Amino acid sequence: MPGDKLGDQTRADFRFPTEKQFELMAPPEAKPGYSANVSETENGEPLNRTITDEKGRTIYYEEYWYVKDKVPSPDSLGGHRQEFSDYDPKGRVSTEVGQNFPDDPKHKDHQWKIEHSYGEEDGSHTMSGVIETGPEAGHRWKTIEQIRDLDATRRIIVETTEILEQGKSQDKPVAGSVFRKTKFFENDEYLGEKAELPDGQVKPTLAPGVEELPNWQY
Repeated sequence: MPGDKLGDQTRADFRFPTEKQFELMAPPEAKPGYSANVSETENGEPLNRTITDEKGRTIYYEEYWYVKDKVPSPDSLGGHRQEFSDYDPKGRVSTEVGQNFPDDPKHKDHQWKIEHSYGEEDGSHTMSGVIETGPEAGHRWKTIEQIRDLDATRRIIVETTEILEQGKSQDKPVAGSVFRKTKFFENDEYLGEKAELPDGQVKPTLAPGVEELPNWQY
């Protein structure tokens, strides 16, 4: 497992090493009121670790994953992910930075940053993200999340993502592409979601036990 000191690197001005210096970052140092939750596989290999601050907010998340159908071990490690979060004075996430170290050749090492802003009047939540280093560097996107209460029991959450820059990788969506995801809830129970893709495809996802998405007007 990584070391135990990070200093000021969870601040909004955090910057990673250069692309050629990918390295595991140490998690935040322990402070009064901080707590850590660690989980492992049945044979003792690491799965994830969460560190929360004195207010119970997650400031660090670390995850390991393993090659499917193989016993978890250092030799079957599929990848490793780290994420650091910072908060604004109202306790809302303001900045996230993270990095992935996939051993799986289907994925790529990359380091990313997401900045959050909030609409005080309409309650919207905007996430502006960029992949800062790695083969997909320069890929930028913006996601706007809006919550709509249709009545006392029905709620939808609409997430609209626009690609601002494709970046270095031609495998990423081109600038101007728009993705929309609508999540459905009734009595606070998640029913499923509908994804609308730039090519016009609509892909539904149903929660367990749900046979079809509701046909609500909104």
